[in-house]
Amino acid sequence: MSHLKITLVQADLAWEDPDANRVYCDTILAAVQGTSDLVVLPEMFTTGFTMAGDKCAESIDGPSVCWLRDKAAELKSDITGRLIIREGGQLYNRLVWATAGRVSAVRISFLMTCRPQRHR
Repeated sequence: MSHLKITLVQADLAWEDPDANRVYCDTILAAVQGTSDLVVLPEMFTTGFTMAGDKCAESIDGPSVCWLRDKAAELKSDITGRLIIREGGQLYNRLVWATAGRVSAVRISFLMTCRPQRHR
């Protein structure tokens, strides 16, 4: 019987700076290459818990999702994290799961705002 090896990443994220956070995660993940079946990144790993969703949102084929896909192939591991995704004019907190060459996403919820939210 084999065991599932999971890496949980705790990170000191750069506020609202996806580029810096991807570079920071690259540094952390270099140490686990080939040793983990699944890597779990912190929620909102690209920006921290920002309320500036309009400024920080990416499309589902944006740089952070592409980074997840490429990182999964490089690590030979599944990798997952949540980030702000813009879709159809709305902002979502998406869980993105990447395996080598494949990306899946689940809409978790609308982002929190200071105004009342519509519930579906």
